[in-house]
Amino acid sequence: MLGASVGESASKISATNFPLFLDEQRSRNLLSWKDGAEILGSMYVDERASYLPGRPCGGSADEPCPTLADAFGGSHLLKSTDYEVRIRPGVYRASENVGFVFTDSSISLKRWPEESEQRVVFDCEHGPASFAFKDCSASSLTGIELRHCPTVLVAGSTGFTVTDAHFLDGKPLAPTDSRLARRNVAQSAAMTGGSALMVTHTTGLVVQDSVFVNHTARPGGALFVDASEGVQLRRLQIRSGGGIFIAACKDKTTLSDATLIACSSGGKGSAIHVVGSELVVQRVAITPNKRTSVRCEGQASVIDVDGTLLLSKACTNSDTNRPHSERDTRLSSAPQNVAHAAVVLVMFILGLNWVLEGLEARW
Repeated sequence: MLGASVGESASKISATNFPLFLDEQRSRNLLSWKDGAEILGSMYVDERASYLPGRPCGGSADEPCPTLADAFGGSHLLKSTDYEVRIRPGVYRASENVGFVFTDSSISLKRWPEESEQRVVFDCEHGPASFAFKDCSASSLTGIELRHCPTVLVAGSTGFTVTDAHFLDGKPLAPTDSRLARRNVAQSAAMTGGSALMVTHTTGLVVQDSVFVNHTARPGGALFVDASEGVQLRRLQIRSGGGIFIAACKDKTTLSDATLIACSSGGKGSAIHVVGSELVVQRVAITPNKRTSVRCEGQASVIDVDGTLLLSKACTNSDTNRPHSERDTRLSSAPQNVAHAAVVLVMFILGLNWVLEGLEARW
């Protein structure tokens, strides 16, 4: 039964809607975590199980957990754990407000078998399931498709890879959502604006072979990257709505083999918006391609390797295109503070009315 829940306080995603690696002999859903090729442990999940608060579950096929959330919580997998979650391709629907926050972990969520041409689809239209990764390392999303889902948040992490993911029809967070607490104005505006993926203070981000479609154009774009380094974006398709917003990144961000069609970021009509960062683009096609398609602010620069984009003077300024080490010492003394100030100012102007409108509508 889609969206079923067991027990008054267990109304989360059911195992039927969120199945994991299947144990064929027992017909149970099996979550397994690994160290390389070695399986370190398993957790059985079956929505037909009885809900017993506080009782350990999932250790055997005879005593499965009733929901995936119980399996995670009961085995303390959400924190300080390295594991791999294998998920069979299919469409899984959430019926309640479900949030999985992975902290201080190394986690891989991936379709299984890996060679399958189908993706794992999470449909959040009737229940906004959400994912957040905080202080994680060597983590990844592979073969995942999110439909009508809120912003996926990655914060303070090292080595995060998104491969063959589809983000479709993003759903903005409510301005009162608890995840907006402790966020600056720019980040909050991006999340309430319907960004598909927001990454902040993360090192070694790779987003590749992925698609973003129909995300709110204002104010943060479909893909929002803030105060990160070692960012590589490649083989992306972004269509209809938000584009790419790069802010206050510490070194050169690279974007290659990407197509952006009818996109806008930052509320300025730009497919790519760069604030206080350096962006190197190669084999990037923007439709329509005009001088306002790429916008630069706050000592930002864009280096177009192929020379095919129409860039404004703000993006090609000779000073901002030099390496950081060659710039005027006045700029290099506190580049991140200047960049963050620019981000906050720009996004405050663009996002404040949006957030206030949401609050007024909610209350």
